[in-house]
Amino acid sequence: MIDKIFVCTDYALPLNKGIGCDKQTLMGVVCRRNQQQRSNIRHMYGKKYEEDLIKRLQSKLHGNFQNAVALWMCDPAERDAVVIKNGLNSWTNKGLCAVVEIIYARTPLEMDAIRRAYRVMYKCSVEQQIGLKSSGDEKKLLLALVREDRPAIIEPDMESAKTDAEGLLKAISSRPIDKSSIVKTISIRSPIQLKATLDYYKKENRHSFGKLVKQEINGNFSALLGVAMKYAKSRINYFAKTLYKSMKGLGTDDATLVRILVMRAEIDMQEIKTQFYKKYRRTLESMMISDTSGSYASFLLFLVGATQDEIQAVGKIKHLFTSWR
Repeated sequence: MIDKIFVCTDYALPLNKGIGCDKQTLMGVVCRRNQQQRSNIRHMYGKKYEEDLIKRLQSKLHGNFQNAVALWMCDPAERDAVVIKNGLNSWTNKGLCAVVEIIYARTPLEMDAIRRAYRVMYKCSVEQQIGLKSSGDEKKLLLALVREDRPAIIEPDMESAKTDAEGLLKAISSRPIDKSSIVKTISIRSPIQLKATLDYYKKENRHSFGKLVKQEINGNFSALLGVAMKYAKSRINYFAKTLYKSMKGLGTDDATLVRILVMRAEIDMQEIKTQFYKKYRRTLESMMISDTSGSYASFLLFLVGATQDEIQAVGKIKHLFTSWR
């Protein structure tokens, strides 16, 4: 039986009232809803109030909390489009790394959905935006990652891994370095296949290709290649490490923190949390508590499945845990 929450437009009313004046109600409505349920809420809200819920959220909320909630309420392809747009517009290494994180990890079908969403939202293609916002080797890599299909596979082809590893050694040893060959190999291989290639390379050459890239290639290009390779080697470790770096030291890289927590919350967050603790000997939640505050902290802690005590530790409202319907 379909939950009446999604067939009764009256449920949108408390959300409308909550925005801008009652963040507890807002979080009570959206935090514990899955992607399909959030899409339904957004649809019902638009039907009842004749405005887009995300735009309403953006008009009433502010700062990091606004960004996190708005991204959470997007459909997956829209969310990816937003991250790509923001990353390209940032003109920063971190921004471009976020773009690689998205476009390398997505399947051909997912990339098609992103292209459609991007064109609808921004009135231009992803490729056009990359052409305008990047240059040189970075531009070549980003365009190759967007254009090449990397079909999902279960088991790697070890003959291809051997051939690719030999090709990478030849490319990095050439003078000048054959960057085009490196881009081609990374852009056409799925994460599973690229991992097999990198493992074979390390086994045969007694050093990792990623470390050699950092030594031999400077600048943003090296960092962008590194994102794809680290993701391929271990998706979970990549996200755990990136989350840690976003909160390490003075200040917080909120764009990175929000992006990963929102995007992985319904996919592999428990695995990421386990790896985070294994790697850094502290929980992800404890580090988040020390780096965020207010409704923003509450929202992010809900996304990672924090306990009631952890929420209360940063002054969170107690009754939320008993208000879910």
